Amino acid sequence: MTLIKKLLAISVGAASLTLAISTEAQAAVIGKNIWYQFFFEDVGVAASSCVGLCEPDADGISEYAPDSPWEFVVDGGGAFLTIQDAFLGGDQFSAYNNGVLLGKTSTVPTGGDCSNDLLACISDPEISQGKFFLAAGSYSLDIFAEVSPFNVGAAFFRVDPIPEPTTILGTLAFSALGAGAWLKRRKKIA
Repeated sequence: MTLIKKLLAISVGAASLTLAISTEAQAAVIGKNIWYQFFFEDVGVAASSCVGLCEPDADGISEYAPDSPWEFVVDGGGAFLTIQDAFLGGDQFSAYNNGVLLGKTSTVPTGGDCSNDLLACISDPEISQGKFFLAAGSYSLDIFAEVSPFNVGAAFFRVDPIPEPTTILGTLAFSALGAGAWLKRRKKIA
């Protein structure tokens, strides 16, 4: 084999290895105001994508999460991360940003059952849930089962931005102007 062919073979091999490594290391970017369904197994194992593993939620208001970690940016007003267990009660989760604990969901007894009905799960006090404030910044989210009596399951999470005060004040001011114009017009008619 000539020197050029050897160098070409080495270059192709190195490029393939680099691509494989960079593809594995990339996190999934997620959107906000969307319920994502994730799959979990034993305690201490990071949650992952539900694709091909989970039953969709009965309400049709979620989508399968891609593989973790899940990345997103929170703007100036902050956001809330909500984690909601589903199906059988008894699970508890911990959420981490770049390895730093954000919080744990509620502790609940084993035995509750809301099946795959996300809306029923949200209102069931026997199904674990947690809501955590997120300050502005970049996040790389991992979720782990802290307690998993059935060693497998599915749950949901979402990130909801908090409107900035200027947005709220602007809306209130616009509403006040509209109400004032309505009252002024009403007085003219009377």
